[in-house]
Amino acid sequence: MLPWSLKDLTPYADFADRLGPVELPEAEKEKDRAAVRKIATILADAGYTIVEARCKGDRAKAAVKQ
Repeated sequence: MLPWSLKDLTPYADFADRLGPVELPEAEKEKDRAAVRKIATILADAGYTIVEARCKGDRAKAAVKQ
């Protein structure tokens, strides 16, 4: 497994012993970014609407309408 970035390995602390010595190549990062950018379209095609999260105290709750 390769980390997204070698600058801050804190998010990988629980499995640092299984990380490769280099960070994820830019082409692989872009594939991940492209997939995330498609989420809104996929949800809309399935009949869902993304709305702003509503906060109550310290806890945010997202509302999804279909």
